[in-house]
Amino acid sequence: MTDKTASKFSRAALSVAGAAFGVGLAVAAMTLPAQAGGPLPYDAPSPPPNVSVAMLYNQFASATTFYTQHGTKLGHTNIETDVPILRLVHTFNPVDGMQWGAQLIVPYVCFLICAHMCARV
Repeated sequence: MTDKTASKFSRAALSVAGAAFGVGLAVAAMTLPAQAGGPLPYDAPSPPPNVSVAMLYNQFASATTFYTQHGTKLGHTNIETDVPILRLVHTFNPVDGMQWGAQLIVPYVCFLICAHMCARV
């Protein structure tokens, strides 16, 4: 068997293994009971049915130390984030007495690399 043929077989086997894992994960998820999600901390009560709400707010955080990807602690830094967030919430008519809705949370993040571009916006 040539190296080219072997790599085709190994790619096919990897694809089959990935598909089998995905199917197994989906089947496992379907067998678990559904659970209701609670409100987020500091959230307001949900609006009445068929109401859309748009919110724009900032999430601010600061730190003097942080951990790198490999777990190294770096100190004597000054990191501040000020992230504007657009949040859209829409509620729908109750189904079997349960109110439900959908929300979209869209943060606008600009890192140091594009900081000069953010200043122009």
